[in-house]
Amino acid sequence: MSDIIRIRFANENVNTEKIKESVKNVFSTIVEKAIELDVWDSSIIGIIVTDDFQNEINKQAEKWNIITRLSREKEYVVVSKILFNHNLDNPQYYIFFDSQYFLNDNSPFVQTAFAQILTVSSKKIIPKELREFKNNYSPNSLEDYIKFASTEWCKSVYTRIYLSKLLTKKASLISHNSFLIAFKRKLKKNLFEYNSDKSNGASRLDLFWHNYFESISTLFLRIVENDTNEKEFLIKVSEQSRDLIYSVICEIKEVTKKCLTQETYDVTNLKESIKNFSAHFEIFLENETEQNFHIRLTKNPKDYFIDEIVETEPRIVCFIDILGFSELINEYDSEITSTVLQDIQESFALAKTQLLENTNEQNKEAIKHLKYQTFSDNICISIPYFDSEDDFLANFNLLITYVRGIQSILMTKGFFTRGGISIGSYYADNNIIFSKGLVNAYHLENKKAVYPRVIIDKTILEKLFKYNQERVKYFGIDSVIIFDWENIAFLNPFGLLKSSVQQIESMFNELNSDDDDPLTKTLNSLTKTFGEMTVSLLKSAEEGEKKGMETVKEKIAENIYRYYKNKNIISKYLWLFEFVKWIEKDETTQLKFQFMSEKITKTENK
Repeated sequence: MSDIIRIRFANENVNTEKIKESVKNVFSTIVEKAIELDVWDSSIIGIIVTDDFQNEINKQAEKWNIITRLSREKEYVVVSKILFNHNLDNPQYYIFFDSQYFLNDNSPFVQTAFAQILTVSSKKIIPKELREFKNNYSPNSLEDYIKFASTEWCKSVYTRIYLSKLLTKKASLISHNSFLIAFKRKLKKNLFEYNSDKSNGASRLDLFWHNYFESISTLFLRIVENDTNEKEFLIKVSEQSRDLIYSVICEIKEVTKKCLTQETYDVTNLKESIKNFSAHFEIFLENETEQNFHIRLTKNPKDYFIDEIVETEPRIVCFIDILGFSELINEYDSEITSTVLQDIQESFALAKTQLLENTNEQNKEAIKHLKYQTFSDNICISIPYFDSEDDFLANFNLLITYVRGIQSILMTKGFFTRGGISIGSYYADNNIIFSKGLVNAYHLENKKAVYPRVIIDKTILEKLFKYNQERVKYFGIDSVIIFDWENIAFLNPFGLLKSSVQQIESMFNELNSDDDDPLTKTLNSLTKTFGEMTVSLLKSAEEGEKKGMETVKEKIAENIYRYYKNKNIISKYLWLFEFVKWIEKDETTQLKFQFMSEKITKTENK
């Protein structure tokens, strides 16, 4: 039996005969005890203790031409792995152990080693026909999927029961809450991926189901492995899915009992429990047949687990810096009549009000996900997105509309901003912002913006030029992004109402006037009438916007006069002065710019 145990150390510090002999003796004792207790399985052909854990597993998997992977869960460290050759006529198993864990004096390695030996021998409780089915076929029906997962759950219950009889020392436990949090994190990520347009609908749904099924399999496996009645390790009482989760665990134990008494392997109740658990998260598994079943998703992934889990999500992020903020603070502190703080706060509120007033019901639903936070002289604005054309364009349009509104309103009050917009991971609460997207946007603001403008990251521009240009024009994005002579793209903070008019007119142009359905014709007619009224009102408001532009020009002139001795600061306002002249089609402007729409036209004409 000692030949089964193989010690493979690459690290010179532990690769000594003394250490290797010591480790081998410990594992020999464990194997002998397993044989004595009649829990040893002769199909185990090797126990590998190694400090090159991942590579050793990969090499053996390659020899057997099987696919394997290690779990990458923050909540669970994998220190041991069982490999099976998937040959039922001549079954062979290797058990790999990570030596870093087993050389730790405080690790319960005896318990872990026994657990893995028991896991291999536990296959005897699973009916032979089910083992053959699992090994040779892919599941189709929901019941088949549950049977596949349940064999591992039942083997784990068996191992846990037997282990408690073998060892007097209590097993160390991990809180069930951590496994549920991991499940929720993966679920939200999988739902975001499902709503991307990286592949077609059928492929996306297949991938979602594969990932979701793997997640629930892991969730219940981890809870079974850490089965306990100790309250401190159980899912918190306030968790709404708690009873549904433990209902599934209860049914897993019932199926295991039937295995041990060799009763019919029936997963009907277990399947219903899993369906109820899934339905809680608005993932409905229904319309079952022997060959298939239907998956119905009813909830917007952006609405999942808000303020529940600490996890990033993909967001479009804007970072804005208010120029001359230190001077503004000094003014506020020294002048009791200063309204600086109130003006800044009112600008945010007014920008959001304008955004809500000038958008449709569908976009109002998306706006609730718009976040903004301020810290010192900085403003962070973000909105989540799916990596799909329409969702990205719609949410990018909402964000830039809000940002342009803030820019415009702040300028009328004499505050000028500089910023950047990028995309990336994002998490924020009342205490922190943790975001790759924010870092990207900050670097844009800090390194490239230079002048009072909000520039667009190249990663976003690449998306915009890759998308269907008719959709880009539909959202009016091509008329609010401007390129300078260095090909740096930035937002046009002026003409917000004009952009709104263009977007509304685009929407009404898409109405299907050829549809013969009387109800559709009536609705289209009413919608178009309402749209014409809205456009008329917005156009009448443009006069007020022109007055606002005059105010902005006055504020720019004041800053040019104030900072005429400071070349670094005055250059920013001179740039803005020239940009305003270009916007107003003043031919005396010394700078040249170009709308994105012009670039699109040139590209299409090539």
